[in-house]
Amino acid sequence: MNEEIKLEELKAVLIESIEKKKKENAYQHPLLLYVNHIEAMVKSGARHRDIAEFFNQKLNLQGNAKFNNNRLANVRAYWKKKNLIDFNEVNKLITEFSKPSNTNELIELKNLYQEVYRTTQRTVDNHDLRNFYRNNYQLGLSINELARKYVASKNNN
Repeated sequence: MNEEIKLEELKAVLIESIEKKKKENAYQHPLLLYVNHIEAMVKSGARHRDIAEFFNQKLNLQGNAKFNNNRLANVRAYWKKKNLIDFNEVNKLITEFSKPSNTNELIELKNLYQEVYRTTQRTVDNHDLRNFYRNNYQLGLSINELARKYVASKNNN
């Protein structure tokens, strides 16, 4: 009845046990995939409450798995403590968040073109105006102020 135990069998059990232990100790969190996005949203001014609501709906979190603003703040503190946040990636995302969407840009460019035309009664080079807009939109100026700045830059040239 003494069955010989083979070394390969022991190795297989050991490997399986180590894998199970890794899985058990792994930090499993539904928002961990979005850690940098969440941090960038907070740094860009979004409220914890709004972020939690978005991810609760997006990930279909129910019951105890749902987040509120306090729970999200706590998990962010944990992520920071464990160095799970890549702040270089967060900064890139913040930059992306500040760029206007293509639809927004087209509407703003159309409005800027119309305002420049109304002011000067001259047609405008679309490529030149687009470059001007992309270099100046982040200043937070209104369309009228951007148009005045564009016309002034052309008058100075």
